Amino acid sequence: MAILGAAVVVLAVVVLLNLLITFAVLRRLRSHESLLAGGSGVSDSDAELLGRTLPEFDAVSTAGAAVTNTSDTARMVGFFSATCAPCRDQAAAFAVHDDPNRVAFVLMEGAPEADRDAILAALAGSPTVVVEPASTQVTEAMGVRSFPQILQLDATGVVVSAGHSVRALAGTGR
Repeated sequence: MAILGAAVVVLAVVVLLNLLITFAVLRRLRSHESLLAGGSGVSDSDAELLGRTLPEFDAVSTAGAAVTNTSDTARMVGFFSATCAPCRDQAAAFAVHDDPNRVAFVLMEGAPEADRDAILAALAGSPTVVVEPASTQVTEAMGVRSFPQILQLDATGVVVSAGHSVRALAGTGR
């Protein structure tokens, strides 16, 4: 009978310990949920881009115009990949955004021709589109690791906001 009593006491302690751990986990999840709901919306990779300066480059747009890193106005810069499905949606939003100084860089490496045509068609309304080959000087120099990547630059070329959607950056940096 003493063994049975001891087993009940041990089991009761284990159950209470389990309840304490469960409530601690729930409290932690609630705090994370509130952080996510009211957070800044800036991921770690986006935060790494803040404060960077657009590197020096010389490129040619799809319209044949020379494109450089120099500008005296704030602008929105988008980095898209032709192999990325969300990039097509964001490219269309980028193309109709009201910033007249938009510049889109499109990575075409490994993309089938249909995907290349689709991303370029989505960007048809953009004032400046630069197609980057497999080796991408601007994308790599900026440290862009995921696509789509949308940046808002100030007049000096410094990244003041970063995100993965045009809507997330609407109204920032201007």
